[in-house]
Amino acid sequence: MDFAEICEEKFDINRYLGLLCHPGCGGTSVFMGTSRCTSKISDKTVKALDYTAYVPMAVKKLKDVCVNARRTCAVGNIVVAHRVGYVPVGEPGLFVGVSAPHRQAAIQCMDLTITAIKAGVPVWKEEVYEDDTRAWTTNAECFWLPKPPTHSTDLPQK
Repeated sequence: MDFAEICEEKFDINRYLGLLCHPGCGGTSVFMGTSRCTSKISDKTVKALDYTAYVPMAVKKLKDVCVNARRTCAVGNIVVAHRVGYVPVGEPGLFVGVSAPHRQAAIQCMDLTITAIKAGVPVWKEEVYEDDTRAWTTNAECFWLPKPPTHSTDLPQK
């Protein structure tokens, strides 16, 4: 069973854990990506993340991620959820859970699923700082964005 959702409210973790239960599975792996106060793009302190998504496409892509994960790993149930809207520091914005007959498959599938979500699901993240300024972040895994230059020689020449 695959379950995927985009939601504006706090996650119902107990509901997700219940959806992961499978009588043929002895291993369950859960990941929750939480907002943190540090930033990769600024020296400012982050107080929240504000997620925006094209929800119909994001749900479709989350479901596609689950289908593709099943092609790679022998698993029981997969639950993926992503928040949209304002997510204060310390609250989870991403939930990924996988049940499988054995722990290795659950852990491997969870890792592949997280990477696929970050790379291909249309959800955008804006950091909100303590001084109420904001900045959009880029996602290194995201395939459709141009990669920023890594060296000064990579910059366009005049």
